[in-house]
Amino acid sequence: MTVIPPLIFNPSDQTLCVKQATFISGLSDRVVRRMCRERRIAQQVCPSASIRIHAAAFLMIIHGDETALELLRGDERSHPAVARYFHAARQILKTAA
Repeated sequence: MTVIPPLIFNPSDQTLCVKQATFISGLSDRVVRRMCRERRIAQQVCPSASIRIHAAAFLMIIHGDETALELLRGDERSHPAVARYFHAARQILKTAA
């Protein structure tokens, strides 16, 4: 089995909580948590802390865009395939606020 490195969050990256991710995706809480753990796109400082999900990476996963996710892991944030998900994440969070 290949070990996937954790996604490095930048301070400016948009994040979701599990509740927001379930609303956006229509998936259950359990499925969202499992996806984030398996794909290593979330952070949890300690067991009792809330889970922060990388918004753009989560959108890439639910849309099946493995290429964009690998570009993001390679820190290619300005690549058009990645930048469109950052834009989409900002728009989703702006309308949710």
